[in-house]
Amino acid sequence: PCFSYLVRGKSFSFYRGKIGIPAAVVLGASGTGISYMTSANAIEQFEHTISLGEQQATVGEYGKALQLFSDAKSNYTASFRTGHYQDIADEHISSSVNDATQLSVKMIEEGKLMDASILLSSLPQKVISENQQFSEQYNSAKSTLDKAINEGLDNLISDISSNHGKLSGTAKQKLVELLKINPNDYWLNFIKNKEK
Repeated sequence: PCFSYLVRGKSFSFYRGKIGIPAAVVLGASGTGISYMTSANAIEQFEHTISLGEQQATVGEYGKALQLFSDAKSNYTASFRTGHYQDIADEHISSSVNDATQLSVKMIEEGKLMDASILLSSLPQKVISENQQFSEQYNSAKSTLDKAINEGLDNLISDISSNHGKLSGTAKQKLVELLKINPNDYWLNFIKNKEK
């Protein structure tokens, strides 16, 4: 009886062990399924917001795109794969900051200082300041713009000196561009008034 009991005990333990793993998988899968179902609306909203952000980025509205990507990240508080969805938002934010700062530098190189200024000003500072790399990229582009503005004023003065006290046609266009950015700048307004 004792041997028979032990055999039955081992048989039962073995049997119980065989179904233990599948049962855990089923329970885990059902838990994930429940998490997904309860998160479905949040996932749909997240994907919708990301899609809107992508549309804005495509047409160069990086400020609006960044805000949408940031909203998608902060508003996704569902339990299903939270880190995964936040990583998706982070990738979109990083890509947009990179594209925006590179485009602004390109604009500066092309002399489109006002366009570059508008673009950089449109980027939400809260999003930029949350990441050191983003801050460095933004500050670098802003520094390039500030340098171009200062050089623009110096170039205007040089142009006046070499053009008998008047601005050349190209320099006049540059003056208009600089005044759009710094309408209250003393020296720019001084040159503008001298041209009248």
